[in-house]
Amino acid sequence: TRVSRDASRLPDGLGLAMRSITSTVQVRSTIEYGGAYPPDSWERMYLRLRKAPTASTMFWRCGTNLAPFGGLRLDILPTGQIAVYRMSNLSIATLLGTVPASLVLDVWTRLDLLLRWSTGAGAAGSVRVFLGKQIVLSMAVPQDGNGLGIANSRHLNSKLGNDSATANVLELDIDDWMNAEIPNIGGVESFLGIDWLSGSHMQRIGADAFAAGHSGAWVGDWRSVLQNPPAGATGGLTSSTSEAAAAITTHVHIIDSVGAVAMVTGVYGNRAGVANGTLGYSLAGAAPVMAGITESAVPAWKSVLYHPSGLVSPPAIFPVELVYQKAASADLATVRSLMGVVEFLGVWGIEDADLTAPQPAPQPSIHNAPYPSVGVRTMAEAAADMMVVGGIYTGDAFGQDVLAPLQAHWW
Repeated sequence: TRVSRDASRLPDGLGLAMRSITSTVQVRSTIEYGGAYPPDSWERMYLRLRKAPTASTMFWRCGTNLAPFGGLRLDILPTGQIAVYRMSNLSIATLLGTVPASLVLDVWTRLDLLLRWSTGAGAAGSVRVFLGKQIVLSMAVPQDGNGLGIANSRHLNSKLGNDSATANVLELDIDDWMNAEIPNIGGVESFLGIDWLSGSHMQRIGADAFAAGHSGAWVGDWRSVLQNPPAGATGGLTSSTSEAAAAITTHVHIIDSVGAVAMVTGVYGNRAGVANGTLGYSLAGAAPVMAGITESAVPAWKSVLYHPSGLVSPPAIFPVELVYQKAASADLATVRSLMGVVEFLGVWGIEDADLTAPQPAPQPSIHNAPYPSVGVRTMAEAAADMMVVGGIYTGDAFGQDVLAPLQAHWW
């Protein structure tokens, strides 16, 4: 599949494994969680080149609200360099510049993009490219009615993949992709904030029990909302009780982190009738923060965003509880998955580090083994312990616990 543990920087991570892809894999709107299209954006992702292409091959693209095909495109060249193309409103590519250095095979590299659209008459757009915190390209985009150069235009969306539909042999891992406002302190652009100086990691969190606020009107086992991917899954939680809350406690094991700075809460399910429920979270024991979602009879993902602003250090958010509250109706609702993704700041590899500071333990490449980031890494006898648990399970719609003295990994 395109999502793989082998394409992630960390144990229990999931990255995008581009393997000769000829289509768009992910499209994210900049107003997915409300607000207005932004005039500028900061995007970060981590790249690991596994195999260079034989011809220039796209892996990222952004669009403009006033001309969806106009914007920018990033390609990997046969040399391993990153090429930046400007895309016209008719999707015609023009080379803006090429990063001088090539990506090193099988080595993670941090890529930061600072993008600015034309804000008015005579104002140019711009793109700046950073590899490992070092600026490697800085280019103006003239105001000429195309893409970033359209007066008063904004950032519409960003995509991962290769929408050119051209056959290719590129093998590229992409992990920990995020979008935020241009790094700043007090509204003034700055590269001294903890968000810029630290690395980023997105970690999925899931259920480990029903929370105290969970309503007994839901039928089903809490383990059923751990289904991933949930599409086509059976089972889950069901209820016809008006405003019944499905609430779960969560756990997360993450080290080398300075804190959490954002979180997405997602629910996958459906409802009968027309009334909609709400979705939210409880952070550090506080009352749940809930937001309305638009549901349908067809199972689908719905999500809400937690993103504090104006802070100089990450707030304390754990423990985290995730909550879905059914609509005020007697119609049946089904929840097949309820989980979150937390963005952490920290240092997890050389690609994140200040090279004048002590370096973290190196992360393995294949299959995230032998787990230097788990607790047993402190044992002197071996890099990791191993045990095998086998047995026969007959499906009965009830959750089963497999107790083991070590952190488990499902191969």
